[in-house]
Amino acid sequence: MRLHGKIVLVTGGNSGIGRGTAQNRTDLRIGWSSPDVPWSVALYGNNLFDKRYVTGISNISATTLGTPFASISAPRFWGVEVAAHF
Repeated sequence: MRLHGKIVLVTGGNSGIGRGTAQNRTDLRIGWSSPDVPWSVALYGNNLFDKRYVTGISNISATTLGTPFASISAPRFWGVEVAAHF
């Protein structure tokens, strides 16, 4: 039997346009597997604290729509993963 887990802290600098603060995102994954059974299960969550950041700005729509386009980080999400090993 094996229990495994992983915590990821993703840290970035400012948005690259000279403004902003550091950005942090915390992901968590914990899983179980065993050599005695042909399957495994894991629980995971990404962006656990639901922090939203502007990850990029583009002027591609500025001439057509009159405003720049901004990309926003994904919201918190979680899931269950079940795998069969054969």
